[in-house]
Amino acid sequence: MKRHGPPLRVAPERLFRLLLRTPRARLPIALPIAGAPPAPFFVQAIHPLDEAEAIERHAGAPEALRPHLVAAELTALALHEGDARVFADGAELGRMLGERDAVVLMRATLEALDVISPSFRRIDVDAWEKRLAAGALIGLNANHARLLDLCVENDRPRLDRYFGLPLGQFTDGQWLAFYAARRALDEQGR
Repeated sequence: MKRHGPPLRVAPERLFRLLLRTPRARLPIALPIAGAPPAPFFVQAIHPLDEAEAIERHAGAPEALRPHLVAAELTALALHEGDARVFADGAELGRMLGERDAVVLMRATLEALDVISPSFRRIDVDAWEKRLAAGALIGLNANHARLLDLCVENDRPRLDRYFGLPLGQFTDGQWLAFYAARRALDEQGR
């Protein structure tokens, strides 16, 4: 699997801020479907365990169909109207939308996830960390980078102090933001 770098269309300082959102990063999305309601829809970052379950759920499907099924599951997990998921699962998405609309929606959702939900399983970690570090000390981000840098106890990360979540609830993006903040401060000489 080819590992992908950070999205270059998003400024590094914005990318850093997006990943700091609690409890999960979110991006607004206009549903790219004719006749879709104008309600505020969001793509929300996915926890790595949820992503793994979506992949495992379709491990036995024919190889040619598997990427489509996984994309439908990830879209169902990530797409929200307010705080509620729009689709219960990928199967419901498939039942409610025609094939063309489903593919367009999955593509738009996955593009948003590539920004706010990087996964250690599929990214170039060093490239992401460098890009985030480049944005970590710009403007008000510097205050948050310093706060993240304080979230260490006995040389162990304590992100719960910044995000207010149990350690097992963090997304890979939140971990990346933490490591990027520390990297930026190290490069600056603290």
